[in-house]
Amino acid sequence: MPLLAVDEVDTSYVCLTGTERLLSGHTNGKDSIPLPDEAQDLVERATEDDGELWYGYPAVVMTTAPNGEPYRRPRFAPLFVRRIEVVTDEDGLRLRPYGEAQPHPQLAHDVLGAEKAERMLTTYRPSWLGGRHSQLVQEIRSFLHNDFSLPDVQPIRPGELEPHIDTGTPTQGARNAAVLFTVTRPDRANVGLLRDFDEILKKESDIGRTALGSLLDGNGDRRSEVSSWHRVAPFSLNEGQNRVLESAMTKRLTVATGPPGTGKSQLVANLVATAVAN
Repeated sequence: MPLLAVDEVDTSYVCLTGTERLLSGHTNGKDSIPLPDEAQDLVERATEDDGELWYGYPAVVMTTAPNGEPYRRPRFAPLFVRRIEVVTDEDGLRLRPYGEAQPHPQLAHDVLGAEKAERMLTTYRPSWLGGRHSQLVQEIRSFLHNDFSLPDVQPIRPGELEPHIDTGTPTQGARNAAVLFTVTRPDRANVGLLRDFDEILKKESDIGRTALGSLLDGNGDRRSEVSSWHRVAPFSLNEGQNRVLESAMTKRLTVATGPPGTGKSQLVANLVATAVAN
């Protein structure tokens, strides 16, 4: 769950206005709130992309990275976050929080360091009662000042949320903004592959007429696995790519997946060079 760039508004996040309700549990006796108009496009994209929805408050703006280098664009993360799911009732779509609130993991790591952050994330339990804004504000200020050593640049007022994240004040710290944001699922790169497998299962009788036939039907070329080979790699290989290449050279079938930018094309070039050379 990385920090977000402030200028990614309407792309990766939206600010929810009015009264803070999802983190504090101030939902007027219900377990959900109506889907706000400003969040409809974001929720639709998250559904299409199979992404997770999270909500958080208040937005903590950071201008420098943990190594002290200034960010080119201000980044932020909500101090406390909570998972959100979209549900439907007779009135339409609604947002329902589930699970306990927790400190934003990456923000905690950046501010406190890995060891302190892990200890905090493991032991933390929210102490405010549902709907008690005063208790929520007290915990926010305690975290900001005592744990994170950050100021509340804007007064923390859950009943009067700001419609945007202020970057006019060049100071790190909390803004009185609540955000709904999307997080890419860790296994998103495999979603397309799983869908392909589902389609293959529907056409099992056709597999024998494809290249997979020689691997699966027992009637094709079943040469023994390679036991001796040498690597020929015109492009550099990282540890993960090396494992794939070794598998491809020694096993009958290897499947490798990865999101954009992980070096699949270079891996294929190295594999072809190695296979031809051997």
